[in-house]
Amino acid sequence: MSTMTIELVECDTVAYERHSESSLNNYANAKVQSGHWDASDSLNLARREFSLLLPNGRCTPGHHFRSILMGGSELIGYVWFAVITRDAKTIGYLYDIYIAEEFRGNGWGFRVLDHVELELSELGACRIELHVFVSNTSAISLYRKHHFKEVGVTMAKLIP
Repeated sequence: MSTMTIELVECDTVAYERHSESSLNNYANAKVQSGHWDASDSLNLARREFSLLLPNGRCTPGHHFRSILMGGSELIGYVWFAVITRDAKTIGYLYDIYIAEEFRGNGWGFRVLDHVELELSELGACRIELHVFVSNTSAISLYRKHHFKEVGVTMAKLIP
């Protein structure tokens, strides 16, 4: 694991647009790979879901968008999380974490989760939740190393 530090910096408009487009494409692709959506309409469906979730874009209350900087200046990824209330409890929800391919496998994701957990704690969250596609084995491994536990499983079957 590298000894360099990371910093999470609030996204400006340009960074938000770049990160949200990447997040949108990754989400659409994951929905296609999982069999939920047809590729021909996946981007439109993803845009619709994102617009419902983020009616005011990066200014949507409770949502936080951060650029991940290594060594204080080198952009290596982004993270999107939110603070929500469920059953009278404040919950942190991790929507997306992205580490550029060339920086993966060096502990950066683990450190980002440390930063997110600290920030969510400061915002009053008592737990962090997330969804991960079963095909994303590297993310599942990262979350398990960070002591996330499965609390439910969604299963599907195509009907011939």
